Amino acid sequence: MDLFAVWVRDVLEEHKVYERLTKREQEVLSWVALGKTNAEIATILSLAPSTVRKHLENVYVKLSVRTRTAAVARFIGLVEPCRGGLRDGSDGTRTRDLRRDRPAF
Repeated sequence: MDLFAVWVRDVLEEHKVYERLTKREQEVLSWVALGKTNAEIATILSLAPSTVRKHLENVYVKLSVRTRTAAVARFIGLVEPCRGGLRDGSDGTRTRDLRRDRPAF
């Protein structure tokens, strides 16, 4: 297992997003996070491109996002779902201010 896969697994453990996704949806989204197209993912996983597309549609619903970029960001814990009716992004996500988590130098 490469370092990125280990990191993704650790992030998933921390944020529990993985519990909402099937194993195959996690697999597809991991390949999306690595920059693969639907056609490339279909070839890698021996699936039809339409099956990959359907897995991603299910992921979007489960993660409450509208784009593959937003799905990856939620998947790795960079964005949180919008709460309380406030919307910062067109897909209903709110970005976290990661600067506040940085150590002061």
